[in-house]
Amino acid sequence: MKVAIYARVSTIDKGQDPETQMMPLREYCNRMGWQFDEYIDFASGVETKRLELAKMMKRMKRKEYDALLVWKLDRLARSMQHLLNIVHGELQPRDIQFISLTEGFDTTTPAGSMIFHVLGALSQFEHDLIAERVKAGMARAKAQGKPIGRKRSEVDVEKLEQFYFATGSVRMAAKMMDGINPGLAWKRLNECGALGRYKEITKG
Repeated sequence: MKVAIYARVSTIDKGQDPETQMMPLREYCNRMGWQFDEYIDFASGVETKRLELAKMMKRMKRKEYDALLVWKLDRLARSMQHLLNIVHGELQPRDIQFISLTEGFDTTTPAGSMIFHVLGALSQFEHDLIAERVKAGMARAKAQGKPIGRKRSEVDVEKLEQFYFATGSVRMAAKMMDGINPGLAWKRLNECGALGRYKEITKG
């Protein structure tokens, strides 16, 4: 069996040594007679950019491994949802097993597989509850006459239009308006009809 070993050392807690995780993981693979590749990231748990994790997951998607082995769940995932996305979303559809050495999670066993199915169901239940609360909150706000959605960005359209007519460029006009987003500038100019008026003027 070909296995990917993944370890993460937090940059927040100084002095951590990845060998604390890697040594027992290697020993386990050797004891089981498995071939393995190693991936180590130096990043905090909340960081989304982990180069080694991304590299490993690319190879997982190509089904180059039969299993993923970690020392502890929090070394792999930054949240329960992230963990389930990896296990249920990426590994299980490709028949790749998942093992957390110190916590007894092992999808190669019936008990370990059942635990992850239960966690997946609980996560979906929580997601559905949150979605229901959001819908109820929006309905209540609508009934009370409160505005729903993102607050409209205030822009001095008259000044923006002047800058646009002076430069002929939406991007330049946006920059002169203390660097507002060019997309927002285009939207406001389009709403007030300035884009059409400028075309008519320059056409003549």
